[in-house]
Amino acid sequence: MLALCLHSVIIIYMKINDNNPPFDPNAEDAVHAILDVLNQMFIQPAYNAGEIDEEDEEVLFNLLGAMKIIGQKARAYEMLEDKDSLIYRN
Repeated sequence: MLALCLHSVIIIYMKINDNNPPFDPNAEDAVHAILDVLNQMFIQPAYNAGEIDEEDEEVLFNLLGAMKIIGQKARAYEMLEDKDSLIYRN
């Protein structure tokens, strides 16, 4: 189940907007912004409270790597689909 709260959406929007002034983030930027918000809102507070053990750290590290790969692949697909791209013309 996906929970969505306006506060989270605003933070993600602001995080993306910091890097790309007009709101038109690519997939990789969006994934990085979401990961930053998850880290700030959930992971760091849990870590500071001692609620994350070594096994949890390993799982979170693997999730981070997987999400970065997903963002990179989605960005590569966006670049392929971009009509102004040299890749698209070839």
